[in-house]
Amino acid sequence: MTPDGRMPQWLYWGEPVPADGDLAALSRAVQPILPHGGLDVPESVSWLPEPGRGFTGAPGLALRQCNRHLYTQFRMQTAERTAHGWDFHLHDVQAGLGLVLKVELHAGSGVLSTCARLRNDGIDELAVDALATVSLPVPAHLRDKLSLTGRWAGEFQVVREAIGRAAWLQESRVGRSSHHAFPGLVLMEQGTNATQGEAWGLQVAWSGNHRLLVQALRLGGVQVQAGELLLPGELTLQPGESCVTPTVHLCRSSAGLSGLAQRWHRFVRQAVLPAHTRPRPVQFSTWEATYFDHDAQRLQDLARKAAAVGVERFV
Repeated sequence: MTPDGRMPQWLYWGEPVPADGDLAALSRAVQPILPHGGLDVPESVSWLPEPGRGFTGAPGLALRQCNRHLYTQFRMQTAERTAHGWDFHLHDVQAGLGLVLKVELHAGSGVLSTCARLRNDGIDELAVDALATVSLPVPAHLRDKLSLTGRWAGEFQVVREAIGRAAWLQESRVGRSSHHAFPGLVLMEQGTNATQGEAWGLQVAWSGNHRLLVQALRLGGVQVQAGELLLPGELTLQPGESCVTPTVHLCRSSAGLSGLAQRWHRFVRQAVLPAHTRPRPVQFSTWEATYFDHDAQRLQDLARKAAAVGVERFV
C-alpha cells in the first residue's frame, strides 16, 4: 500500500486473500484510530519510517547533508514489475535523493526477500548514518519473540520472551556473524509451538554488523526493523553514488515453528542451494583431531586414514 503516493507500507500478511477481495476495505480496517488530542493523520510504520512524515519511533533512515539532518519525504514515482516481484522507485526532489525498494517472492516457499538502494542525486556529499532494509508493523496478536544467542561450545541458545513496552535492540559490532547475536528473529503468538500458531521469521542475509529492533510505539502498535548496522562515518555518498542494503528474507507460517522451518528449508534448497548444485563431497576436518597442533606427518596420516573410509575432501 502507498498512501497518498508516499513510502509503501505493509498492509497485510496472512492467509491468501480471495482474488476478488476488497483491498481498499482491508486498508481502511487496519488504520489506527485517532486518539483524543492526537493528530488528524496517525503515525504509521512505512517500509522505511521517516521523521519527516511525523514518525517519532526509531527511523528507517538517518541522513545528513552539510552537517544538517535531512527529514525526508519520499514520494512514489513508479512501480516496476520484475520477474519475481516489484521495484518501487521513490524520490525526494527537495533533498536530492532517489530510493528503490526491491521486493521478490519465492513461489516455492513463500519467502519474501527485500533490499533498498539509496542514491545521492544532489550536489553535496551525503552522510548515511543509518539505513535499514525494512520495517514492518507487528500485528497485535504476535506478542512473543524468539531470538538466538550463545558463545563458543554453547551456540544457538533459544531466548523466548514477551514483547514489552521497552524496545528490544540487538546489535552486532564484531564485523562478522557471531553466536552472541544471530542475525535472525521470530515473532509469534503466545501459544505458538512446534505445530500450531502463527509465526513470522526474518533473516538478515549478511555476515557483517547488523541491527535488529522490536519497538513498542508511542501511540500504540509495534514495529520490527532489520538491516545493517552502520558505524559513525562508515558510509558517505558523493553526488551520483548509491549504496545497497543487505537483503532481508521474511517468512510466515500458520502451522507453528515447524511450518516456519519447512518454508525456510524449501527456500534454502530451491533458491540458495538449488537442486542442480553437485552433491557436497564427504569431508574430514582436522579441527577436533589436532586443534592447533599441526604436524606434517600427523596430517598425512590422518589424510590416508580418511581416504580409506571414503572421505573426498580433507580440510
